[in-house]
Order: sequence, then C-alpha cells, then structure tokens
Amino acid sequence: MTDESIGGMLRIALILTVIMLLSAIALAVTHIYTKPFIDQTKEQKLKEGLSMVVTQADDFKDLGGGYYEALLDGKVIGKISTVYADGYNDKIKMLIGISDGKILGVHILEHLETPGLGARSTEVRPDEDEPWFLRQFKGLDSVALKKDGGNIDAITAATITSRAITDAVAEELRK
Repeated sequence: MTDESIGGMLRIALILTVIMLLSAIALAVTHIYTKPFIDQTKEQKLKEGLSMVVTQADDFKDLGGGYYEALLDGKVIGKISTVYADGYNDKIKMLIGISDGKILGVHILEHLETPGLGARSTEVRPDEDEPWFLRQFKGLDSVALKKDGGNIDAITAATITSRAITDAVAEELRK
C-alpha cells in the first residue's frame, strides 16, 4: 500500500468516527429531552388501564412489582396484576383485575401483534366502548378458548395471540 492510500483510509475512518460521535450525541440529547414525556405518557396509559380494568374503583394503590389494589371509598374491591404473555411477535403486557375469584377486567397496555390479526385483541367495535375480545373475560371464574372446550371466542386467524392472552388470564386466576 502506498502512503497515499493509507492516508485516504485514515481520512475516511476519521470522517466515519466523527459522524458516529455526532449521531451518538444527537441520540443522547434526544433521549434526555423525550424521556420525561415518554414516562409521563406511560404513566397516563397505566392509570387509564387501571380504570378500565376495575371501572368501579375511585382510587388505586401501587403495591410495587406490578401489583395494585383497586379501592372504592378506601376499601379494597379488587387486585390488579401486570402480566406478560408470549404473543405471536413479542410479549403482550396486560393488566388483569380479579376479585373473589372472578375476573373484573383485562386491559392490554402494550403489544406488537400483527395489525389486522392479533392486534384485533384491542379492537373496539363501532358503538361499543371496550374491546370485544377482552370483554368476554369479565365475570368469569375460569377461562379457556372454545376450541379447547372453554368459553372464550378466539380472534379469527390469531389463535396464538388469543391463546396467549387466555392462558395468561387463566394462570392469574389460578394464583
């Protein structure tokens, strides 16, 4: 190699290093400025989710570790757990509310399921106020998919997502 080609390679390496450093700084600054908004949004989604799981509650007590108590006039009317299920694409993060061995409600906080298939688990039909799939769980003391001899209709063409959610709810009931 000639001195000229070595110098050219060093120049390119230096330029790429500067570009990578500037990119890293830009990402770090973006993270610093957006993290409070992201955290605030997550906290708001959690509060909304808790209210959707136990609609009768007027307050919620954080017990730590993803567990909450639903309160009405200061009295515990249910327990809510943050649960993760293995969906088709990734983990499904949900809230499950239970009282006296019965399901009060289920709410999905986060998922990466396929749009039009597993993502339909959070679909709210026109003139309804909650997802049809999740509404099926309310008031039940045991759950399984109908195709397994149970009482829950699966989402068409999304058996993996349906089974993941149903199994997670069933496991939480067993606890």
